[in-house]
Amino acid sequence: STVDREFTLNNVRVELTLPPGMSDAADSSRTRMTQTIPQILPRNIGFVDFRVQVNPDANGFLPYTVRVDAPTGASKTLSSTINVASTPRLG
Repeated sequence: STVDREFTLNNVRVELTLPPGMSDAADSSRTRMTQTIPQILPRNIGFVDFRVQVNPDANGFLPYTVRVDAPTGASKTLSSTINVASTPRLG
């Protein structure tokens, strides 16, 4: 292999795993969503958008994971939390 050689990433798969109380906006039964970035050129950034919906009872810091798989590189899994505000209701 060559050290410090730039290369293009093709077909980068991004998988989002949502916590209980969150789901795919198009299909509420799905909590795992996947999108593919066709190409990321050297010294550039690729991104995807996921549309999600939140159950009205979900609130607080909820954990999620993102896994990125590139055919030319190793997989990377990132875990974090998202702060979901409670839904105001009149009782």
